[in-house]
Amino acid sequence: GIVDDQGVVLSAPNLGWRDVPLQARLADVCGLPVAVANDANVAAVGELSFGDGQLDMMLVRIGRGVGSGLLIDGRIVSGARHSAGEIGHVVTGNDVTEPCVCGNSGCLEQWLAIPRIDAHLAEPSADRDAVLTEAGRRLGIVLAPIVSALNLTEVVLAGPASHISGPLLTAAQSTLRDRTLADSHGDMELRMTELGHDLIVLGAVVLVLQGQLGVS
Repeated sequence: GIVDDQGVVLSAPNLGWRDVPLQARLADVCGLPVAVANDANVAAVGELSFGDGQLDMMLVRIGRGVGSGLLIDGRIVSGARHSAGEIGHVVTGNDVTEPCVCGNSGCLEQWLAIPRIDAHLAEPSADRDAVLTEAGRRLGIVLAPIVSALNLTEVVLAGPASHISGPLLTAAQSTLRDRTLADSHGDMELRMTELGHDLIVLGAVVLVLQGQLGVS
């Protein structure tokens, strides 16, 4: 969800949380320094520090929901209301009638979040490649204006390879390529992280090193 600089979870629709002072509550319970941050932002820091992440990068984390961390010149971009990179609730079309957890319909999460992909795949007439291709296409549609506006070097996807690698990744790459200018973004890479499940933990290590030990 959306987390401010004091570790307050301003909004986490998938958890039903709003204005939860999580950092203060945890620190009070355990009596230790606590850092609370958006998971996608932490993952982006982990990719930059321990993976092949570039200084101008977007990391999209696909799981129960969909979020992303933005790095410009190696620094996390949080935005005026701490919600930069919250692409999961960008509406990608009006062809979904059921409401999203946020109250809108047609949000990217309704196509790309892992529980939603699994629900589509469980339908009796579901075609696995078609479901994953459509999820990737919706992702590419959302990414194209962001890549164009920020002139990013790469977009990195994090999440279960069983869902993301293959048709989903291929469709996202193709859609992104078709919707951006080759002269400006032709060498931009869209790939999966190679750090796997440890990505967020590694990013959290960096937060501790920076916050408690002053390591930059």
